Amino acid sequence: MRTAPPEDFDASAFFADVYLFQTWNVFPGHQTPGIKGVEAHLKRLDVPARLDGLRVLEIAPWNGFFGFECLRRGARELVALGPDDPNITGFNRTVQLLDIEDRVRYIQRSVYDIREFNLGKFDIVMFLGLVYHLRHPLLAIDLVHDHCEENGMFLIDSPLADKDAHVFDPDKVDAPRSAWREVQNVPMAMYVRGGADIPLARDPFNWFVPNGACLAAWVRSSGFEILHETIDGDWCSIKARRIAKPFAEGLEGFNPGAPFMRNR
Repeated sequence: MRTAPPEDFDASAFFADVYLFQTWNVFPGHQTPGIKGVEAHLKRLDVPARLDGLRVLEIAPWNGFFGFECLRRGARELVALGPDDPNITGFNRTVQLLDIEDRVRYIQRSVYDIREFNLGKFDIVMFLGLVYHLRHPLLAIDLVHDHCEENGMFLIDSPLADKDAHVFDPDKVDAPRSAWREVQNVPMAMYVRGGADIPLARDPFNWFVPNGACLAAWVRSSGFEILHETIDGDWCSIKARRIAKPFAEGLEGFNPGAPFMRNR
């Protein structure tokens, strides 16, 4: 992996036509402009400084800098899967710049299609900045569980509906603000695509935004044990490990005992 920049390298010029969401030190002293700092966010997720020999799967990588940082920390392989064009997001040009073509594979497909590619299992699965963009978040997390090694690391984050309490302005309703905070202990997701007057509704690619309790419940319900959780403002970041799913496959099939439940 290349560690020194080419002569006269300038990150802003190199990525001039790319929307840079992630801030990352491509080379020492050469940082990309962006919104989410890669190194700082991995620290919030309690990701080790060394990931030697590990396989990494990154779902919906966009610029790809989180996965590239894992390679820099010693991971041996990165598989990235997402619907975005890696030529437009800057993913492919960064792979070439860092000379890591032999360690990276990009699959331009949806997370819902992951089973088609026989990718095997991974030591680390990154599911960052994605879950609230999904129409079927639990299905996606279940599919990711199938591709995570036993005790493997699962990283997920999301904005939180908790901070949109202004929708329930205590000056306009009877419930005090303390009651709203208490309600946040109940797992809930807010449907934002319907045009509610909140910032998260302005992105047409947002669907369901969980509160903190809901995000944790989604993770646990799919067969992960939460190891570390950080709430930073209106953003929740979770590090978990894969354990057994708490339900049987095919659970939603025909229940032969259902007709007798009404007698209880």
